[in-house]
Amino acid sequence: WLKDIINEIIKILEHFVHTCDAYGVWGSRTENGRLYTSRNLDYNSNTGINMFKLVQIYDIAEPGPNGAPRKQYAAYGFTFGLGALAGQSAAGITTSEMNLDNSQTTFSGLPFPLRLRYVMENSHDLASAMTVWNATNNTDSMNYLIGSAADGAAYALEAEFNFTAQFPADSPIEAAATYDCGYPPNLDPTCHKWTWNQTEGRVPIGFPLPEAVWRTNHGLSPVIMKTQEPLFNNTVFRYRLLHDLFHGYGAAGVPIADADAVGIVATLGIKGEDYFACTGQKLNGDNVMSIAYVPGEKRVFIAWEDGHGDQWRPASCATYYHLNLTQWWS
Repeated sequence: WLKDIINEIIKILEHFVHTCDAYGVWGSRTENGRLYTSRNLDYNSNTGINMFKLVQIYDIAEPGPNGAPRKQYAAYGFTFGLGALAGQSAAGITTSEMNLDNSQTTFSGLPFPLRLRYVMENSHDLASAMTVWNATNNTDSMNYLIGSAADGAAYALEAEFNFTAQFPADSPIEAAATYDCGYPPNLDPTCHKWTWNQTEGRVPIGFPLPEAVWRTNHGLSPVIMKTQEPLFNNTVFRYRLLHDLFHGYGAAGVPIADADAVGIVATLGIKGEDYFACTGQKLNGDNVMSIAYVPGEKRVFIAWEDGHGDQWRPASCATYYHLNLTQWWS
C-alpha cells in the first residue's frame, strides 16, 4: 500500500516544476583523490515546505536479501514520507535523482524514493548497487547518479521503462551522442537547445571527461533519446556548465576540495536568470535543496531553501550545514 500511495503522489508532483542535477568527481581532479558527489533538487519554490526540512537516520535491524545485514544510511529531504529524495550510507553509497521526460514510463514497481533507500540499505560498492538496481523495476523515467566511496567513482544512470543506460566516466557512448539539426529549409528550430549557437547538420552533444560524471534532465543514450520528450533550454546549459567547470579546474591544475565541491553544486542550483549571483537579481528560481556529499569521510554539506515571500532564498544561496555522520553511525 505504501508503494502505491507514493507512486500516486509522484504522478501528481510530475505536473510541477522538476529539474535537478547531480555530479560525481574524484581521483586526480580532487584534493587527496576523494570522491565528491552532489544533488540539487529544483522544484516548486516558496511553498512553505522549508519549515519541514528533515534528515532521517536509518538503522534497520531486519536482515536484507540473503540474510545480509542492512547498511546504516541517511535520507535527506522533507517530512513528506518515508522515502529518500537523496541520501548516503555508512558504506559510502550516495544517491541522487533528476527528472527525465520520456514517453517510455510506468508506475508499476517501487517508487524512486523507496528504491533509493533499498539501494543504500543493500549496497557497498557500484557492482552491488547495480545488482540491487537491476533487480528492481524502473518506475517513472528519471536520471540518477550513484556514487561509491569504495570504488572512488560514480555512475550516471538514465532510466526509462525496462531499460537503464549506465555511464561511467569518459563514456564513449556519451562522447558519440549527436543531435540532427537538419539543413535549410528543414532546419530544426529547437536546435539551439542542444548547442550554444544555431548549427546545421548532425552536431555532437555529449562531452564526457575522465574522473567525472554528471547529468541534468536529458539523456545521452541512443535508446533513451529515441523517445525523449522536447527539451527545455536550461538542461543542456547546465550539462555544458558542469563540463566547463570540471574542465576549468583541471586546466588550472586546481584540485577540487570541500569549498569547491559546495561551490559547484551551488552554482548549478537555479536561482533566477543568473546562475552565478545570489545578489543583484530577482531570486525567483526553484532550488529547494542542495547537497555536496563526501561519502568516504561520512560527511555532507546540505542546504535548504530559506524564508518565504519576497524574502525567499534558494538553497544554493542559503547556509550549507556541514554534518559529520559518524556521530550517528556505529
